[in-house]
Amino acid sequence: MEMYGDSLDMLPDHDVTVSKPKLTGFLTDLRKDPIRWRATLYGYIACFCQGSEFSTFAFYIPVLFVSLGSVPFWGPIWSPWRSSPLPGSPAWSGR
Repeated sequence: MEMYGDSLDMLPDHDVTVSKPKLTGFLTDLRKDPIRWRATLYGYIACFCQGSEFSTFAFYIPVLFVSLGSVPFWGPIWSPWRSSPLPGSPAWSGR
């Protein structure tokens, strides 16, 4: 068997069952090495901070658009779900 010109003789030719470790065993093994433990904690904290920062910014984007005046407070002037433009918008003829 070959892939990209490399021989894959080192791979087993049958299915291998991999045991699933328990969470407590995983955490105990991580705590044995202080560098791995600190790196894991840093990774979890960094992911939490990045996720919360992205969520906050995603919430803040509409506020930025409204404050810059690029989008009116009530939404876009034209929408495929709206059959007529909003009163007061530039596309409204006053009918």
